[in-house]
Amino acid sequence: MGSKYFWNIGLTLGGIDAGPPTICSTMEAPPEYKSQEYCIIELNNHYGRAVYTALRSRYRYAVNHDYGDKGVDIVMDIMEKVIKENPDITLDFMRSQRITSDHCGFYPRPDQVPRMKNLGMILSCNPNFINRSTPWLQVYGDAKANYISPVGNLIKGGVMVATEYEGLGLGSGKGPTATTFLYKLISRLNDKGVAIAKDQAIDRVSAMKTSTIWPAYFVLAEDRLGSLSVGKLADFQVLNKDYFTVPEADIPTVLPEMVVLGGKIVVLRKELATELGTQPVGKQIEFAFKTNYNLDVTVSAAPAGE
Repeated sequence: MGSKYFWNIGLTLGGIDAGPPTICSTMEAPPEYKSQEYCIIELNNHYGRAVYTALRSRYRYAVNHDYGDKGVDIVMDIMEKVIKENPDITLDFMRSQRITSDHCGFYPRPDQVPRMKNLGMILSCNPNFINRSTPWLQVYGDAKANYISPVGNLIKGGVMVATEYEGLGLGSGKGPTATTFLYKLISRLNDKGVAIAKDQAIDRVSAMKTSTIWPAYFVLAEDRLGSLSVGKLADFQVLNKDYFTVPEADIPTVLPEMVVLGGKIVVLRKELATELGTQPVGKQIEFAFKTNYNLDVTVSAAPAGE
């Protein structure tokens, strides 16, 4: 369903938890935080039964929001329950659905990755959670750093990952480059320059795949998106630098000087327009390459929902 530029990727019922501390988690925490955790989905509550019914009815289910690890455990429990109780829903059929889950705030745990692979899941992970989740290590413990957007474990385990881009500045006209997000996956550096779970770092080729061919699989359109191949849509960008050869620290400064969509130039930045002797086209984003995220903040108990 959808068009060349919009895809309906499945049925969703909203988030299965919220943000810290109101997440659905197996992690240990002091009582003042643990008491605020909340699983919107349970195996046999209304939400869980609705997901069961959707999967049983052969809908593709897309987890709309998940921050903690326990919520996705419950989703996988439901997937396996559907397979067990309904002989016409085979494991191969469930894999073909490519059930999704997003954000990777504090998941997946290492032991969840093989299960996701077996069920054919595909995830979208937010590199900015390397910033957002880090202060909560004061609550959940430094050992949980490798739960934060663990793209390294996912790729090693054979699970495709799509990168989420939030806050690119398309509305305000100011924001980070898209490559700033990829740099976080490559370096694991937060905006204070501190490496978070360095063992989860990936190479720049894999990072690029999280923004090209793997998202094409995520939206079930790999036959026409994700790579420049015969028969596929030839939308492309002209970058100011070679993403694959610049020094790693310079990756966030790689940005599109021209964007061609559907055979039409939709963005032509002033820098390249001047060189070509023509006028700029489209929004001229004021790119930033670093933000001032303060890791020294003291985490305190927050009212539920905040």
